[in-house]
Amino acid sequence: MRRTLTICLLFIALTGTRADEQPKRLLTADDLWRVQRVGPPSMAPDGKACIVEVTKYDIDKDDSTSDLWLLSTDGKEQRQLTNSAGKSSNPKWSPDGQSIAFVAKRGADDPAQIYVIPPAGGEARRVSHVPFGPTALKWSGDSKTVYFIAWTWPDAADDEAYKKKEKQLKDAKSKAFVIDDAQFRLLRQVDRRRQTAVRLRGGRGDREAQEPPRGAPASSCRPTSRRSATTTSPPDGKSCASSPKT
Repeated sequence: MRRTLTICLLFIALTGTRADEQPKRLLTADDLWRVQRVGPPSMAPDGKACIVEVTKYDIDKDDSTSDLWLLSTDGKEQRQLTNSAGKSSNPKWSPDGQSIAFVAKRGADDPAQIYVIPPAGGEARRVSHVPFGPTALKWSGDSKTVYFIAWTWPDAADDEAYKKKEKQLKDAKSKAFVIDDAQFRLLRQVDRRRQTAVRLRGGRGDREAQEPPRGAPASSCRPTSRRSATTTSPPDGKSCASSPKT
């Protein structure tokens, strides 16, 4: 009898529900939106850490923000590297391990620009001043230059010409245009009147790198394809190559 009572009490202790435990319920869409999303990692050259973009969502505001987090590959350290309004995205660790480049829109930035921050933390420094949003960042092999891909007008010779065409498009009373390309599509707001171009900006230097003139034959950093997926750079950092999509 004593053994039976002991077993019953043990069973109750193991299966009983604590008063402070939340009852089980079904997963909802709101629960999913509360989960923070972790972006693809950019590894440190020594392999001891990686930098990731962590995105969180505000359902009431119908908006999202993101910051950069530094994660040690042994799982012992998780440290927030940026903490600002808006989004800090597309982080890329430099080959020498001294800098992390990323895209963010801070202050009066319009559009977002390229910033560089040390892995140890501190204030991020803007290294680009371009009229279009940079994407697909890529460091040169010597860690002195940051390449990026951006949509631009093929007949815009410089940044001022680009701004002028953008203003004309924004101020135009009619937004219609003629489609003369069989591959035209409207997906994720792709505008086939623009084309991609690879641009570069200085990384840890005190001034912006000299960018190649648009359309210059000597520039190896301007693809002819309207869409471009990736860029790569040799170890000497003197040129870059673009891998276009067709």
